[in-house]
Parts: sequence; structure tokens; C-alpha cells
Amino acid sequence: MEDLRLKAALGLLDNTHPRLSNLMEWVSMAFGREYKAKDPVDLYDSFVQFLAAEQLKHRRVILVIDEAQDLDNETLGARL
Repeated sequence: MEDLRLKAALGLLDNTHPRLSNLMEWVSMAFGREYKAKDPVDLYDSFVQFLAAEQLKHRRVILVIDEAQDLDNETLGARL
């Protein structure tokens, strides 16, 4: 697992439920990013910058969603 952490940024969503709101906040939190008091555009921009920074380091970004079947179709279809 430690070897994987050197090669990838890992995020885990493990508290999913059908009415999970603002998926971008949850994703940001999963990766240890700031998410409080940010509007959706700032959240998205911050996450895109994070992805670009990880790419420059030649690292993958992996998001694990535990119990994803509990999320409704609207949430799963949301654009991050």
C-alpha cells in the first residue's frame, strides 16, 4: 500500500447515502483539499489544479467510492 501512495493520490468516500449533496465538496475532502466556504466554480477550479499538479508529478489520482450503489442517479451523473 505504501508503494501505491508514492505513485498515486488516494481519496476515499466511505459515508455515502442517497441524498449526498455537493459531490465536489466530498471529493475535495477525500483528497484533503480545502472545501469549506467555496463556491462550486472555485471547488472545481481547485480540483482541476490539483489534478494538473499530480499529473506533473507523474502520479495517478484514484477515488474509491465505498457503497456507491447507495448514491442516486443524479449524484452519480453529476459532473465533477
